[in-house]
Amino acid sequence: MSNNKVWIVGTAVLAVVIIALSGLLGIAPRLAEAALLDEQRTAAEAVNAAHAAEIANLETEFAGISDVRAELDSYRVTLPPEEDVDAFIDYIAAAITQSGVVFDSFTGGEPQGFLPTAPADSSATEPVLPAGAIEGAPAASPVSPENLMTVAVSVSVAGGYAQTLEFIRLMQHGDRIFLATAITTSDPTSVGGASAIYETSVEGVIYVLADPTWVDPKAATDAAAGEDADNTEAVPASELPAPTSTPTPAETPAPAETPAPGQTPTPTGTPAP
Repeated sequence: MSNNKVWIVGTAVLAVVIIALSGLLGIAPRLAEAALLDEQRTAAEAVNAAHAAEIANLETEFAGISDVRAELDSYRVTLPPEEDVDAFIDYIAAAITQSGVVFDSFTGGEPQGFLPTAPADSSATEPVLPAGAIEGAPAASPVSPENLMTVAVSVSVAGGYAQTLEFIRLMQHGDRIFLATAITTSDPTSVGGASAIYETSVEGVIYVLADPTWVDPKAATDAAAGEDADNTEAVPASELPAPTSTPTPAETPAPAETPAPGQTPTPTGTPAP
């Protein structure tokens, strides 16, 4: 009986050892792998949640893209990406008509790089440090003489005192930035007791802010039309079929002459019986 108990106890202990070893060698690695995968899933869900929030933010910002584009277009009127002097001349013509002055002449120069003028004593009072030399220093300005240019213009008109003042006001309060640098007015003249007339010359500059991302809509349309024309293959003249000559209609034959009827024979007399 005691031997049986020993075998039973030994068998039980052996079973426990086998179960423990199987858990250590087989189940434990699987549990560790499952825990690792669970951590990776949690991290991936966090990344996806961050991306989803970023996408939602971008969608919200893109919903107002039309307003941003409209604001950008208004800035491009104030600071156009090209000199576009013709549009400025059109505005001057409208200002002349509205103010009632008489146009005399207009001149326009070539675009020149904008060079800001620093105060005379600025270098003596405050040393100029490169951007980034100290913490919190402002970054270098993206505006340079290569992309911000000025175009010198001059317009001469003649008119009454109030008309001239109104013209100068309109020149400086248009959609496009215009900086008047000199205004010259002649002595008033009057003919036959009429109101005094002043000859006035207004000199100044308009600005151009070059934008490499800007595409002229008209130029893009013309380029697309030219590309369509280039893609149309012309057939060489040598491959064109030769035109067939129009056949000359045959001459209609003249109708044959109707023959004259022959003389009707005279019947012979009936013999007497």
